[in-house]
Amino acid sequence: MKKTINNTVLLILLLTLVFSCNEKKKENVNPSLENQSKTEINKDLKKTEVAKDNSGTKHIIARDSSYFCNTNYVKVLQKNIGNANKKDIKNFLLTFDESCSSNAEYGEYSNEVLFAILDKNPKSVIDIISKNDVGINVETICEKLESPINDLIDLKKLTQKIIELEVNEEVKNKILSSLKVALDKYN
Repeated sequence: MKKTINNTVLLILLLTLVFSCNEKKKENVNPSLENQSKTEINKDLKKTEVAKDNSGTKHIIARDSSYFCNTNYVKVLQKNIGNANKKDIKNFLLTFDESCSSNAEYGEYSNEVLFAILDKNPKSVIDIISKNDVGINVETICEKLESPINDLIDLKKLTQKIIELEVNEEVKNKILSSLKVALDKYN
């Protein structure tokens, strides 16, 4: 009889322990994540990128959404286009994000300035994109290069200028591919 009572007590203790652990697991779940849809989580993940530093080590970078679609950075670069510094170029490049697609004012303005800075200072643009230690959205920038808004842009001349540069080949080829799409569309 003592053995049965001991076994029963032991079983009750084990069940209590198991159920209390399950409750603690549930308490540790972040309630905001429980309510977030998969779409919202995926949007947040798009705002992060993996970049390599000079040693080849990969780092996850959270993109700062305060830059997205921000015309102030576009204006600063446009004003200094002839003697733009790397900080202004980087800040401008950080403004590109897929979330800007519905912002017509930003879209047109940034497109014009993108082609202008790529024409005036292509090496710096490609070097900054190549370094990409701050989460520049290269895909969105390349999409914009495929569709220039200004008809007066000499795409052939710009393409030739970029071909002649000694810069990161991967980024250079992405930009050249985008410019080729633009050339095929408009010439």
